[in-house]
Amino acid sequence: MNSMHHFNAIAPWLKGKTIYELYPSEFRRTIDYLKVKPWLCLFCERNMTQNDIQPQGRQTPRPTHAHCWNKVTSVINPECLICGEDLDDNQKSMQAQYPQDLHYRIHDTGKCLDYFSLCSAKVFGIDTGIIETVPQLQNVTPKQQLSPRNMMDPDNLRRLIGGFIVQPANHNTQNSGDIIDMQPVQKRQPVYVRR
Repeated sequence: MNSMHHFNAIAPWLKGKTIYELYPSEFRRTIDYLKVKPWLCLFCERNMTQNDIQPQGRQTPRPTHAHCWNKVTSVINPECLICGEDLDDNQKSMQAQYPQDLHYRIHDTGKCLDYFSLCSAKVFGIDTGIIETVPQLQNVTPKQQLSPRNMMDPDNLRRLIGGFIVQPANHNTQNSGDIIDMQPVQKRQPVYVRR
């Protein structure tokens, strides 16, 4: 699979968005997009040479060292490398026949393949267009922003981009790192009863 061809196909829909609004936090458990750096291996985060990325005799570039990929693919894994959910039975059985093939390690349709292609593009030094900063509340210090009181204030929450907010790790109302969709709060209209 050529992850660069896939990235080029999805890139227009990714530009200008944050990683938090595109992918769930579970996707960052194995490969954290925010920690991926150009010319560093996806798994060990060490420098990669041009020969590591484009080895002799290989048609497609690879975002990992050969030994890192061999370590990841040395066992049959029933779970998707990206989302952690079960792979279908066909993918599990094909891992034994084609252990090096990415098609059988992740869900090859939908967001899992998109996320892997996005991370690969970043390793290859391509500007992905993803906004990598967490939006800040206006006129509030970072310490105040993370306080439970401010996190529960609907007006502060609505100031964040697109109505999405990343739950801080010290606030335990949800699993940390969850993305919460905040709908505008509808004000109740007073009810008048005629007597």
